Amino acid sequence: MRSSDYLIVVEPTRTGFSAFSPDIPGCIATGRTELEVQTRIAGAIEFHLNGLRVEGESLPSPGSFSAYASVPTFPDKPSASVEGTRTEEGVEVVTSYHVVPKDHGWTVKGGGTPKDSRVFSRKDAAVKHARSIVSKRGAKVVVHRKDGTVQSATRVRSSAKKP
Repeated sequence: MRSSDYLIVVEPTRTGFSAFSPDIPGCIATGRTELEVQTRIAGAIEFHLNGLRVEGESLPSPGSFSAYASVPTFPDKPSASVEGTRTEEGVEVVTSYHVVPKDHGWTVKGGGTPKDSRVFSRKDAAVKHARSIVSKRGAKVVVHRKDGTVQSATRVRSSAKKP
């Protein structure tokens, strides 16, 4: 019997793992371990392909591949188009503020800008500072973990009165 290799994507979940194949939309599986989910997705793909054969449908060709994009977490110089800013009347406006680890503490960075606020010894103090900045302007507060991954993101509406 001929076999084909389909790319599968395995993702961790709160209770184990889930998997899918980009080449076979809607075909998914879950499992408590990586091995279990890999076994189940292979079975789900085989079941799906057999169903297509029985119905006389054409089988999807494997064509997806994987690659990694290496990107800096916080670039020293922002690129021309930076997430976290927008332009209003020719002026760049910060639309998100990030609470990030720095020098054994925490700091607040305006989205896409290399400039930090002061360093706080406690994360909650940095979050409070970010919220006070954002409450005047209306923007998003993005809180990061020590490893740099995003812990939470909250949109805060401006408390400033409109004329």
